[in-house]
Amino acid sequence: MPMHIWRWIAISIAAILGLNAQVAFANQTITLVDFEDGLPAGFYDYQGDASSVSAVAQIFGPDTTLARPNQVGDNGLLEIIYTVSDFGGVAQEFTDGPQDWSDSVSIQFWLYGANSGEPIQFEIFDNRSDPDSDTSERFEYRFEDNFTGWKQIIIPFTTFRRATDSQPPDAPDDGLTLTEVWGYSFVLPAASGSLYVDDIALNDFVNIADYEAGRPSIFFDFKGDDSSLTTDFTSIGVDAPTARPGQISANQVLAIDYNINDFGGATHSFGDAPQNWQSFVAFSFWFHGSGSGERFQIEILDNRSDAPTAADEHFEYVFTDDIAGWHQFVIPFARFVRSSDFQPDGAPDDGFNLTDVRGYSFTLPTQASGRVLIDQIAISRSIDAPLAQDQSIFAGSFSGPFFDFKDDFSTLSTEIITVEQSSQLALPGQSTLRQILYVTYTITGSQTSYGGFTNLFPTAKDWRGLTAFEFWFYGSATNELLQLELLTSRTDPTEDTSERYQYDFVDYLQGWRKIRVPFAQFRRARDFQPEGASNNGLNLEEMWGFSFTLPQSQGFMYLSDVAVIRDLAVIDFETALPNGWFPFPRETTAVTNTIVTVGEENVLARPGQEETNGVLAVNYSIDAFGGVAHVFDPSPQNWYGYTGIQFWFRGNNSGERFQFEIRENRSDPSTDTSEYFEHVFIDNVAGWRQLQIPFTDFQRATDFQPEGAPDDGFNLNEVWGYSFTFPATTGELYLDEILLYGLNATPGSQRLYLPLARE
Repeated sequence: MPMHIWRWIAISIAAILGLNAQVAFANQTITLVDFEDGLPAGFYDYQGDASSVSAVAQIFGPDTTLARPNQVGDNGLLEIIYTVSDFGGVAQEFTDGPQDWSDSVSIQFWLYGANSGEPIQFEIFDNRSDPDSDTSERFEYRFEDNFTGWKQIIIPFTTFRRATDSQPPDAPDDGLTLTEVWGYSFVLPAASGSLYVDDIALNDFVNIADYEAGRPSIFFDFKGDDSSLTTDFTSIGVDAPTARPGQISANQVLAIDYNINDFGGATHSFGDAPQNWQSFVAFSFWFHGSGSGERFQIEILDNRSDAPTAADEHFEYVFTDDIAGWHQFVIPFARFVRSSDFQPDGAPDDGFNLTDVRGYSFTLPTQASGRVLIDQIAISRSIDAPLAQDQSIFAGSFSGPFFDFKDDFSTLSTEIITVEQSSQLALPGQSTLRQILYVTYTITGSQTSYGGFTNLFPTAKDWRGLTAFEFWFYGSATNELLQLELLTSRTDPTEDTSERYQYDFVDYLQGWRKIRVPFAQFRRARDFQPEGASNNGLNLEEMWGFSFTLPQSQGFMYLSDVAVIRDLAVIDFETALPNGWFPFPRETTAVTNTIVTVGEENVLARPGQEETNGVLAVNYSIDAFGGVAHVFDPSPQNWYGYTGIQFWFRGNNSGERFQFEIRENRSDPSTDTSEYFEHVFIDNVAGWRQLQIPFTDFQRATDFQPEGAPDDGFNLNEVWGYSFTFPATTGELYLDEILLYGLNATPGSQRLYLPLARE
């Protein structure tokens, strides 16, 4: 039986959804009250004649029983002591007038449970018929105190219902609009006990599935005759190697073990209870891979045709397992495309409308085997633009039209080929099969001959927040000039009227090299602009594609891993040393450092350098200790969310130990009381090399901590500087381009993927 029939049979088994909304999603939140400064304005307790309720704000330290998970320092909480026989609770009325919650989709708070089994009710006061009196319509959500200790409760607004136990006289009956919210309340059970509440907040996401209750009602795998896979829902402890970032207790995840030769995957169907996602903009999930480089596919099952076929239209997004461990994907719905490899018979073809979503599925890579973990499927109403991530453009296939261009006298051919890890064409560090672009050309017909290739995007891409264009290039040392062009804003969106910006580079090396071009180095193209092209600068908000123009000669090239990236430069030594840079100890001249300008032909030129470059030259003679430091006084930097730090280091293969330190957090912001975290590396290469150090490789420094330094972990949200400590000897070295990289770090890993994920 053909594979698409098997897959359709599997998908047709579907029927109903189970929701669980108890695991936090790292997205935009708006805190309503955190109880750090006591009870907020308008907060009160209420009770009947036969009941008593007391609510106070209390401060608890990190070593107390009521410390929140991962708490650092003191924390303010709401403490509620109650004995309720008739009715009672606590509430906050917004004394400054109503609030508009309509841009949010759920409310969350932390609750310390006593596993009492008692029901608790959370109410929203929505709309008033009389703005001068409490005539607000009540909407309720009920849950059970069935756990012990802290738990974060996340309640989608769609799960609230009009309260049936009490409504004020003259309350409206017009539905939960959320445009005029006058307050909220916790309604307590008819019992005696205590509750603790913290961090009440709005957010813009809804969890679809977190697998805490195990297998959803309709969850199944599908596979071909030559494949095998098993799905399991397994619990992972906080100390397990596969614990998810930020996990505070045992966490249940979907585990898939697979050996796929034809096709296979797993589907969670909503059956006959479709969901409307039209007001949301992105799909999110956590994924634990092995860095295999294999390509996975997430599909959303959208719209169902009428019976008897009852077929869902499939929309896909392809991503790559390019990081070992957990990371979070946040995929705008705009980046899903109609699946070309499979559509059920009778599926609609009416676009991705998201009003009738029937489920989602993961399709596994073919000719591959392995194990992946998946957790916390969610949808979000917003995307945090500052978290713009590395975006792959080409990693084995192109998104959108790809074509070559040439004059009548020239020849040019392009082909995507598969390269084994043992091949001479394997990329540095390649461990699996890889697809690359192979180009051969003869452009010698006349002085005006030309040729090259272009990748257009189906829709414009937004590259704001990204800093550079990057690709792997395999040349043949011809010393010929090639031209890279970026296609930016159009005057006519239906025609290629894109303005061109170019960067020229030389094929001076036989073999692979990675070329990274900051957007600031592109210049408006001089030799060609389409008719009607604008002249208003490189507009990263509207990018339509890229192009390579080849030299007037005969040759070949290979291309791989084309991407746009975000790197944050700490310092590149192109100009004067920054404020806060100094050698230490400051009382001596044991260390001297100056910026020198190095030409591309200089023996000190960095690999890939094509013009003059500023580097830091350091001479040192150390008896006890010494080095160079960069302190960020008067304000620290926030490095949270980046993967690590990288820099170029030109050593002498001395075998000596160097230490890179990050100065993080201060107990006194006015003095250097920073906690130091270190990474030690060895000068074991003569010449330039780029060191890339994940933050997970840093340890709390053992040789020195300033007096009064904290001891509260490496959180990276308050970095006061960094330093290089040199060995106790005499030497000379060079440093260049100290960068943060990644924005996909753990803990809190989040990757915002726009086109194909990077291989």
